[in-house]
Amino acid sequence: MKTRTTEKLAKRIRQEAGVPRCPAITNPTPTPEAAQPAAGLVVRHDDDLINEFRTIVENHQGCNSPAETFICDLVRFHSARALTPDCVRRYLEEFESDFNAFVADAQRFNKQYPELVNPQESDGSTAD
Repeated sequence: MKTRTTEKLAKRIRQEAGVPRCPAITNPTPTPEAAQPAAGLVVRHDDDLINEFRTIVENHQGCNSPAETFICDLVRFHSARALTPDCVRRYLEEFESDFNAFVADAQRFNKQYPELVNPQESDGSTAD
């Protein structure tokens, strides 16, 4: 059920944005500039992006996954009503706050439970 919902959401996003399923089919002879991605940019096809979004949804764990929460919240909002710059700013502020809180929580956890984070260090063994 989860996969079907994700696929429907991805289809709806593509339709609303006017994004064709396969850009190569609608533009079979790209210009040399268009054929080359910018330095450091990974070009992904729609199916790859849908799979990536599926992974994001599956990894979404609320406050323990601030990036996934941010992305899912934006998509959910956009599926219900028009996404605006003000809305994105509010979600970005929330993401920054959640991200910083998660980093602080992770640091406290690592300090409190070092044997869980690095079990080899706590039992005196060393990695060769």
